[in-house]
Amino acid sequence: METERLILDALQESDKEAYFRNISHDRKVLETFVCSYAERLEDFDFQHYLNHPEYFAIRLKSTGKLIGLILYFDEKEDSCEIGYGLGSSYWQQGYATEAVRCFLEYLFLEKGFRTVYASFFTGNEASRHVMEKCGMTYSHFNEKEMSYLGQERDLTYYVIRREVFDLMRRAETVWENPKVRPFREAEAHLPLSRADMDDAEARLRHFAPFIEKHFPETRALHGIIESPLIEIPGMKAFLNESCGADIRGRLFLKRDDLLAVSGSVKARGGFYEVLKHSEELALQGGILQDDYTVFDTEASRQFFSRFALHVGSTGNLGLSIGIMSAAIGYRVFVHMSSDARQWKKDLLREKGVTVIEYASDYSEAVREGRKLAEQDPDSYFVDDENSRELFLGYAVAAGRLAVQLQENGIAVDEDHPLFAVIPCGVGGAPCGITFGLKQYFGDHVHCLFAEPTEAPCMLLGMATGLHDQISVQDIGLTGRTAADGLAVGRPSKFAGKAVEELVSGIVTVRDGRLFDYLRGLWEREDIFIEPSACAGFQAVVRMKDMKKLMAEFSEEQLQNATHVIWSTGGSMVPEEERKKMLETR
Repeated sequence: METERLILDALQESDKEAYFRNISHDRKVLETFVCSYAERLEDFDFQHYLNHPEYFAIRLKSTGKLIGLILYFDEKEDSCEIGYGLGSSYWQQGYATEAVRCFLEYLFLEKGFRTVYASFFTGNEASRHVMEKCGMTYSHFNEKEMSYLGQERDLTYYVIRREVFDLMRRAETVWENPKVRPFREAEAHLPLSRADMDDAEARLRHFAPFIEKHFPETRALHGIIESPLIEIPGMKAFLNESCGADIRGRLFLKRDDLLAVSGSVKARGGFYEVLKHSEELALQGGILQDDYTVFDTEASRQFFSRFALHVGSTGNLGLSIGIMSAAIGYRVFVHMSSDARQWKKDLLREKGVTVIEYASDYSEAVREGRKLAEQDPDSYFVDDENSRELFLGYAVAAGRLAVQLQENGIAVDEDHPLFAVIPCGVGGAPCGITFGLKQYFGDHVHCLFAEPTEAPCMLLGMATGLHDQISVQDIGLTGRTAADGLAVGRPSKFAGKAVEELVSGIVTVRDGRLFDYLRGLWEREDIFIEPSACAGFQAVVRMKDMKKLMAEFSEEQLQNATHVIWSTGGSMVPEEERKKMLETR
């Protein structure tokens, strides 16, 4: 095994003196690495180490000299623990991190382990930092686990699983959720209920007359903002023939890119939270009785001009919040990350929205937006990382999809499974939709998410169990992707935890493949959607690799299956931008 500066290989008899000086005779090392102290080279029993093939020398590539040891032990069926020691003369130079990363690659890719643990004496911050830099996260703590050097020592354990390792190396990943449970079991742990979702649907219907009056493009559905469901047999053929998919059954596209007013999946959740907050203010101010078209009057807009509304966004949520808030009369501030497209910023400014730009990522935009809103008692912050209202607004899509499936003569039951695939950024929309679909179809619907390889925040949060307490930057990823709507480093604090027993799995997709799917859809179906909306195609391509999920179905059930891919946005992309995207390879 080799890295830029190191070689990891078998111990040799000629390593005895270097091992003695760097490990067994170095008291600093022995404070951090369990090993017997040797006073004299002549008395040092090195043969013990040579008899262990799971022990590896850490050598400088430039000289071949041994500077440390790395090993694995406590081997079980699919897991093991590692240990490492490095001569104190070589500390704080990055060698330990370099060696551990290389060793993990060996253990996962060559030895086939699925889980690797490591431990350190509590208080050894240097070792903790090494583990964290290698993508390991806290597992558990054992008090007074061992007696060493005359003291009872506590051990803190860290862990890394194969899925997280694959994320670190930007590999396209397939993750099956080990926590998924039958819906009736999971339902008891859900923070919201079917009644909450029905209340959100009812509120949106109350606002429908206002929406129909203010936004003429919604008249066909009388102020209900909903997208069509269309079958895409040409794309199914493209995926099977050109992308290695094995899609049986029917393939549909849920075209949220055509949602009226803002053209993305964020419309339902974003509009709902703005409208719910507006209803509360209007009732408090005495301007709302029974007629919701009052929100389209000058008196109402004058009332709401006293209030400000803030949101952090990579793009589409900002459009939804900005457009609806401006229509009602708020002073609107959209805090946008560097990943947001310029045309989205320009469109918001045309609507009278104040766009505040940040050089950093989505998390900074959210953090600064929240801070500014807290400074003004008349401000409200739409918190994409924690909002229940956004979540419920997204969830109402499930009932509407149920009606569309029924209108198309499509059954969803044990013999006719439904697979719903949704691109995932911070997680509010896919998690809200998943919650809603499970309320309607229970165990007959199987929900999958898709994320970019550079920004797999939901997979990382769920696979580690840390949710919003870990970011993709913590494991060396940038969070930057051509799928700007999914360019999020840290998942929702609320949404991921809410549905962690409902989601069947998550896949990741590299940017280049998104553009392959984008062109395929354009050429086979004459449909354009933005790159982030194409992520869902990866899940139906890789579904055959979800062994646990596929084992649940017979061939007949798969032939009767319905696959719905959520197209999350793209109709508002300017023509010049479209041309560039279609030409991107």
